[in-house]
Amino acid sequence: MSGLDFKIGGVLFKMIYVEGGKYIMGAQNYDVDNHNYDINAYPDEDPINIVEINSFYMGQTPVTQMLWKKVMGYNPSANKSFFKNTDSYPVDCISWNDSLEFIAKLNAITQKHFRLPTEAEWEYAAKGGSLSKGYLYSGSDDVENVGWCRNNAEDSLQKVMTKHSNELGLYDMSGNVWEWCYDVYDYYDGTGKNTLLGHTKANDRVLRGGSWRSEAVYCRNTMRNSANSSYRFMGVGLRLAIDSYL
Repeated sequence: MSGLDFKIGGVLFKMIYVEGGKYIMGAQNYDVDNHNYDINAYPDEDPINIVEINSFYMGQTPVTQMLWKKVMGYNPSANKSFFKNTDSYPVDCISWNDSLEFIAKLNAITQKHFRLPTEAEWEYAAKGGSLSKGYLYSGSDDVENVGWCRNNAEDSLQKVMTKHSNELGLYDMSGNVWEWCYDVYDYYDGTGKNTLLGHTKANDRVLRGGSWRSEAVYCRNTMRNSANSSYRFMGVGLRLAIDSYL
């Protein structure tokens, strides 16, 4: 898959090109003959809408503990989770605010403009973008093929890229760690861009993808979660995005 390689102090990370396009965002559980039917869909995954995405780049994996340490100088996962310092594991135990601090420092080092993905970008990329085959999880209808969750993770974070990728060559978008998105969490408003209603939870930000602690149903491409922007949890990390024009 086409992409861009970056290196910071010997730590290499890759950004995968996601060609823009239109897709149906969300899921619904009441009309089996309509688009994006999923018997497990929650109310906040609906109404479904056609959303248009501009081309961008998405991190091939969640940000690893190795990259976080190189940029920030410490490892929150080693200090605040049950796991030993494992550089190739995703970083976790970070808040949305921590993510923005990391990105600001990364941008100062690289002189680029990395950012968190929007929720719509995240779902589009998880579904495989313009190459999507319509899978339930990111790259498969069987979570065992692509994701670490409660069923198979043996109560632990797992090394990135040890399951299959999705259609775009993105790894670990289902399971391993929840990933922060930039958006404020709220219900979809039903317009053509699935923008949000009233921003009634202004301090709550969107989380996507499920984690090693999650049941498989929470690792679906359309599943939504949220948390206060200052909260830190085991199994919560981030994935980078950057605009295609850099």
